Amino acid sequence: MNTNKDRLWLRAVVAIGLAISAQPFFAQSRYLSADIPFDFYISERLFPAGTYTVEPQQNHDAVRLHDNRGNTMFVMTTGLSPNAVNSSRLVFHRYGDTNFLASIYWQGYKNGRALPTSRIEKRLAGNRSTPNPVALQLK
Repeated sequence: MNTNKDRLWLRAVVAIGLAISAQPFFAQSRYLSADIPFDFYISERLFPAGTYTVEPQQNHDAVRLHDNRGNTMFVMTTGLSPNAVNSSRLVFHRYGDTNFLASIYWQGYKNGRALPTSRIEKRLAGNRSTPNPVALQLK
């Protein structure tokens, strides 16, 4: 009789564990694709134009961006002010013809994620006025 109670207890614990972990699991699997028609910087690294996959990492503070040509980067992000996100998109800061990935938004999340400003962008920002924001919808 103890074995039946033990099995029932184990099933209950597993069911509760699955219920608790289901939301983060689905949030982690929100891979998005973007066709970026221009070269761009993330931190100090220049990425070529192309189709990229954007995926939040387990802790949601990091994001991985990669393409099928071996260009990949993990970057730490910070949360932007809470606001319902109505569309998934990448936002770039553009200075002339130089672009910097600045923030990422996933539809259905409470806020977007900001990428740190690189030394290159800070230098350009010091020489020019505010950047022109460029938003690209994610698929």
